[in-house]
Amino acid sequence: MKILLSCFLLIHGFSGFSIATKNSPVYSRSYTIFIRGAVAGSEIATEEIDEKGNIISSSKHEMLITDGLEDKRMAFATTMVLAKDSLIPLHYNFKYTTANSSDYYDVNTKDGKISRTLSHNGHVSEVSVQLQPNLILLDFNVYHHYDYLVRKYNFKLGGKQTLAGYIPPIGNDIKLVLSFISDEKAKIGSKTINIKNFMVEFVNVQTATFAVDQDNRLVRLVIPKQNLEVVRTDLITKP
Repeated sequence: MKILLSCFLLIHGFSGFSIATKNSPVYSRSYTIFIRGAVAGSEIATEEIDEKGNIISSSKHEMLITDGLEDKRMAFATTMVLAKDSLIPLHYNFKYTTANSSDYYDVNTKDGKISRTLSHNGHVSEVSVQLQPNLILLDFNVYHHYDYLVRKYNFKLGGKQTLAGYIPPIGNDIKLVLSFISDEKAKIGSKTINIKNFMVEFVNVQTATFAVDQDNRLVRLVIPKQNLEVVRTDLITKP
């Protein structure tokens, strides 16, 4: 199994941002990650609602990566706070939970701008861009973010819809084109469920297809360019 590592997998560490919550999770889901058809990792996503009604979305990840010579375990965790009505990202943090490092990146929005602070090998830098209308934060290595992408789709309008997708590791937004494909009953692994199929084009980068259930929660994601498939774990047929 070979996985080409991009800049999206090279930042790790911790953040000083603190999120206080006394609420119990309202949602939790596990995903299995496949590369070239082989199990390569897992993602566990948890969602809470804070006292203001904002969404607190957290995740833990385990991945097996290779440089072509040896396999290495990589683990990381994320936390994201989304405004309750607009789903505008108020804060996002990515940190590795393997190796000894103080590297991290944080994203925050304020005064009409979205800023990313990056600490790598003791060097801290910050980049800010204008906060685009209808912006959605998507980290290419965090798959439950598609739960929030699909909520941006206006079914009354239909067709192809253009959004601004903010990619935290690069500290900028790129154009997304999101299209509804179909409703269907689909057998995924061991179960047959009602799903909605979508295609999303990260313009000039890559294209993905994904499916969500009746609650607009991710059940399956396919990114051909990465030879990657992500499936909700409870839907996988046990051997």
